[in-house]
Amino acid sequence: MEAAVKIARVLSAHAEAAYQMMGASEAEKNAQYLWQKMKESGQTEFSGRDIYNIARWSLKSSDMRYAALTVLVERGYIRMAEERTGGRPRTVIRVNPLAADA
Repeated sequence: MEAAVKIARVLSAHAEAAYQMMGASEAEKNAQYLWQKMKESGQTEFSGRDIYNIARWSLKSSDMRYAALTVLVERGYIRMAEERTGGRPRTVIRVNPLAADA
């Protein structure tokens, strides 16, 4: 019986991961892609232009990029802030150091 319980625990974890992957929304998939590209760049701070350049071929519209960034903010991977520059404010995207190390 103990062996059956152990097997059930392992299989339930795999099933849960599979269901999450199957049910992932487009924004979540785009967020995973964008996060991977951000990590590969090695930067800890990004501008909107940087995000555009990183994802312009896969996330073609600004709505797709914004939705992906929103998912990353909700999950605590990044933080978005506006900096005053004397003219139009600039959006700065900062990577959470704890998320970057993971």
